[in-house]
Amino acid sequence: MTTGEFTQFKAVSAMSLIDAIEAFKRIFYRLAPSWLFQAALALVHTISGTRAMGFFKYRRFRAMKNAASTQQAVRIDVAPILHPVYFRPGTSDVDMITENLIRKLYLYFTPPEPVRFIIDAGANIGDSTTLYLSAFPRATVVALEPDRSNFEILRLNCAGYGDRLLALNQGLWNKEAYLKVNQPDTHCRISVSEVLPTARYDCAATTIPAIMTLVNKHMIDILKVDIEGAETVVFGDTSDEWLCQVRRIFIEVHDAKGTQIVLERARKHNFAVKRYRSIYILYRES
Repeated sequence: MTTGEFTQFKAVSAMSLIDAIEAFKRIFYRLAPSWLFQAALALVHTISGTRAMGFFKYRRFRAMKNAASTQQAVRIDVAPILHPVYFRPGTSDVDMITENLIRKLYLYFTPPEPVRFIIDAGANIGDSTTLYLSAFPRATVVALEPDRSNFEILRLNCAGYGDRLLALNQGLWNKEAYLKVNQPDTHCRISVSEVLPTARYDCAATTIPAIMTLVNKHMIDILKVDIEGAETVVFGDTSDEWLCQVRRIFIEVHDAKGTQIVLERARKHNFAVKRYRSIYILYRES
């Protein structure tokens, strides 16, 4: 995809298109047998992957999901990302890149330009971070990732973007605190829990207001949130002080409680809400 096509892609990513795609997918999912739905999904992935890196390179890339797990990073090129992308074969990195860079999950219905400040909370290896840095060349991005191993790959992936990127090995919370990182069987399902300052902890926690003060920003154009359950804390009562300073939110919620809290806060602050694939998009009509 060329730079011009990238710009065009953003321009046509309107809410009406999202609605149409999702309506068709829901109908197809209900009517088609599961094998046909999975085959159609694989075809969509292949088409997107071929556009991003070529058919044979994409097939080799997908095959690396089943390789022996390793912490050794491998480099690939993914169009139209401006700099090479690093990932760990045999890990969930392959799926994250497929979903967030190749299929561009977080690039649908982004706000109109100018987009100058983005927070990527739960940045993982920096896949969505590099997507935003490539799509919005005038934007500064703050990326937060609490897991140290993911954070090191994030730094590799974002090294070419210079001072447009501030990477923090921290978790997002409702106050400054200390967090324990809980990692199950995959690098993409990292969760955190608060611990006492006297206990062993893995990283510090920060808040939306603290980040805005740190970089001297007064408005967040895009807030992307995938923090594995911590949204119940971040979108609690303290979020009232900063939600009015956000243009658009892309959030993945992980349980019924998180969904209720996020949607109640969205209504309170006059956000309209749409569901697209695994995320909620919170936006204001005017």
